[in-house]
Amino acid sequence: MQTINRDTEQQLRQILFYLKGVRENKGYTQEYMAYVMGIKQSTYQKMESGAIPLRLKQFLTICKLLDMEWGATTATDSYIQNGQN
Repeated sequence: MQTINRDTEQQLRQILFYLKGVRENKGYTQEYMAYVMGIKQSTYQKMESGAIPLRLKQFLTICKLLDMEWGATTATDSYIQNGQN
């Protein structure tokens, strides 16, 4: 299994942080997101915290639920650094 380098891990954490911020700004709970995705709330929480891997299909589903283009997450650095999430 290939080891993810530190920069990639940081980018993944930033993306997860950004997605969580968008979810919260929309007023969506983890319970709601999990229900719509057909998973347990505890599983969603683990994905959102990075404790378990977020699969591409799940990532795209989350982006769709949050009315986001998946490419929008590539701009997270400026949002996070400026405290805008």
